[in-house]
Amino acid sequence: AIREQVTEEVEAARESALASDMPASASAIGDVYDGDPGWIPWTRRDPYDPHEA
Repeated sequence: AIREQVTEEVEAARESALASDMPASASAIGDVYDGDPGWIPWTRRDPYDPHEA
Protein backbone atom coordinates (compact mmCIF):
# COMPACT_ATOMS: atom_id res chain seq x y z
CA ALA A 1 0.00 0.00 0.00
CA ILE A 2 2.82 2.38 0.85
CA ARG A 3 4.57 1.65 -2.44
CA GLU A 4 1.36 2.47 -4.34
CA GLN A 5 0.92 5.72 -2.41
CA VAL A 6 4.49 6.82 -3.06
CA THR A 7 4.15 5.89 -6.72
CA GLU A 8 1.03 8.04 -7.01
CA GLU A 9 2.81 10.94 -5.31
CA VAL A 10 5.78 10.63 -7.65
CA GLU A 11 3.48 10.45 -10.68
CA ALA A 12 1.70 13.61 -9.52
CA ALA A 13 5.05 15.26 -8.88
CA ARG A 14 6.23 14.36 -12.37
CA GLU A 15 3.08 15.85 -13.91
CA SER A 16 3.44 19.06 -11.92
CA ALA A 17 7.12 19.17 -12.87
CA LEU A 18 6.24 19.02 -16.56
CA ALA A 19 3.77 21.86 -16.04
CA SER A 20 6.27 24.03 -14.18
CA ASP A 21 9.43 23.26 -16.20
CA MET A 22 11.12 22.01 -13.03
CA PRO A 23 13.44 18.99 -13.11
CA ALA A 24 11.28 15.93 -12.47
CA SER A 25 13.68 14.50 -9.90
CA ALA A 26 13.66 17.70 -7.87
CA SER A 27 9.87 17.97 -7.97
CA ALA A 28 9.35 14.30 -7.11
CA ILE A 29 11.76 14.41 -4.18
CA GLY A 30 10.23 17.65 -2.94
CA ASP A 31 6.68 16.32 -3.11
CA VAL A 32 7.61 13.13 -1.26
CA TYR A 33 9.18 15.26 1.49
CA ASP A 34 6.20 17.36 2.65
CA GLY A 35 5.68 18.85 -0.79
CA ASP A 36 8.39 21.46 -0.19
CA PRO A 37 11.25 21.29 -2.71
CA GLY A 38 12.79 24.50 -1.35
CA TRP A 39 15.71 22.67 0.26
CA ILE A 40 16.87 21.30 -3.10
CA PRO A 41 19.51 23.67 -4.52
CA TRP A 42 18.38 23.51 -8.15
CA THR A 43 14.71 24.39 -7.59
CA ARG A 44 13.30 27.75 -8.65
CA ARG A 45 12.93 28.76 -4.99
CA ASP A 46 16.71 29.11 -4.72
CA PRO A 47 17.75 32.67 -5.66
CA TYR A 48 21.25 31.37 -6.44
CA ASP A 49 20.05 28.85 -9.00
CA PRO A 50 22.95 28.43 -11.47
CA HIS A 51 20.55 27.38 -14.23
CA GLU A 52 18.67 30.68 -14.02
CA ALA A 53 21.82 32.83 -14.30
